[in-house]
Amino acid sequence: MTLLDDVELVIQERQMRRELVLFKKEERGYLLDGNATDKYGHRVDFWITPVKGLYSVCELQCYFDDLCSGFLAVESKENFRQEQGRVYFGRVQLCEEISVMDAEKLRKYGSCETHFGKLERRITLKLFPDELYVRDVVQRNLQMQYGCSLAYLEKNRVGQELRRVA
Repeated sequence: MTLLDDVELVIQERQMRRELVLFKKEERGYLLDGNATDKYGHRVDFWITPVKGLYSVCELQCYFDDLCSGFLAVESKENFRQEQGRVYFGRVQLCEEISVMDAEKLRKYGSCETHFGKLERRITLKLFPDELYVRDVVQRNLQMQYGCSLAYLEKNRVGQELRRVA
């Protein structure tokens, strides 16, 4: 079982428990010419949100830490943080080796470049506060994937509390 299989299993289990929404899974194979900076043979990005929105840095970080706690191959991790009225989203990048056979499969579906990057797969998990936010990112402004205003989180936290009361 590969690390990618493990990640997909964790996501599926949380979806079944109605804890998580997988908004987008983006997969790319890279066959590089040696001049590119991303030397991975395969890249998979998961854009995820909690089913019930989370609207504080602490809630988002705790949820993310719990989600990623079982993954041992963490290449890099960025924590959620708040700076100057903005919240910057966390993400984790995992890395695993892939076989030459897997790389050959990627070549059939991927680019027409002639050289492979490393025989490695990079898996990135990106957590967003709620489904509405990530939908806006995809449809309107990809730069918003890195963070949002603190006012956005506060406004939606209050809205969520009002919906619970109603």
